[in-house]
Amino acid sequence: GRLTPGELAGSYRAAQVLLHTAAYEGYGLVLAEAAQTGLPIVSTDVGIAREVGALIVLAVPAKIASALEQQLLSPQPTSFRPISAQVYLTTIFNYWSQLVVLV
Repeated sequence: GRLTPGELAGSYRAAQVLLHTAAYEGYGLVLAEAAQTGLPIVSTDVGIAREVGALIVLAVPAKIASALEQQLLSPQPTSFRPISAQVYLTTIFNYWSQLVVLV
């Protein structure tokens, strides 16, 4: 169900890693939210995954499992790149502006 902003932030803080395996993502709000909280991200190469520093993987179970293991066992996850609220809002604005032009 729908979460309040506080519940959503708490969910991200309670997680050890975000796994995002979408085949397509126009932007990736969940990626931006996770990055804003500093949560390490393992993702396919979609949306803003590269911009937020996600560990990019192919959608192959063995590759995903290896990347998750790498993140969970590492004392310093490699995909950690938190973004500020200003960068988060600017990125959303820029992506939506581009999408409106395309439609």
